[in-house]
Amino acid sequence: MPAVRLPRRTFSDDWYHGGGRQFIEVALTFAQWAEFISTLNVGEGIPCTVNYFNGVTMPYITPMESKTDEFTAEMREDLAEALASMEEALTEAKTKKQREAIEKAIRTLKSGTPFVAKQFEEHVEERLTKAKTEAEAYFGMMVHRAGITALGGEPPALIERDAAPLEIEAGAEATTQ
Repeated sequence: MPAVRLPRRTFSDDWYHGGGRQFIEVALTFAQWAEFISTLNVGEGIPCTVNYFNGVTMPYITPMESKTDEFTAEMREDLAEALASMEEALTEAKTKKQREAIEKAIRTLKSGTPFVAKQFEEHVEERLTKAKTEAEAYFGMMVHRAGITALGGEPPALIERDAAPLEIEAGAEATTQ
């Protein structure tokens, strides 16, 4: 297996390259991922869903069309209509200055807009993943607290969102590790 190269920063993004073609793609739930990370080299491994193996998308998995795909298709349709209108306006332009402005807008729509849309889609996907992780962690913490309370214990104190900063008593020594 080739060594993973450091990321390369271009086109407003960090690019990671493994040095070869994709061999396998798997899907894990958050719980499976957490178990995978926390129990390295222990037991038989973690069950997962194989989506792609050695150049073949697994036939027993039916890909679902996502809302992202639906919005992307709608955006491409709208973009095609806008480009057609601009091409028509270009043929009707009366001055060189008008033609140059329309040609510049067409170039921007053809090259820049799809790239920015893809970057936005990746950004939203990343934020959504982080939000799901935070929500699942919060839910897990609340279940844990409820379990401790049900067993008659005292759950750890929560830090309130708008809580005042912690104050150190006079004369107490602050230590750092």
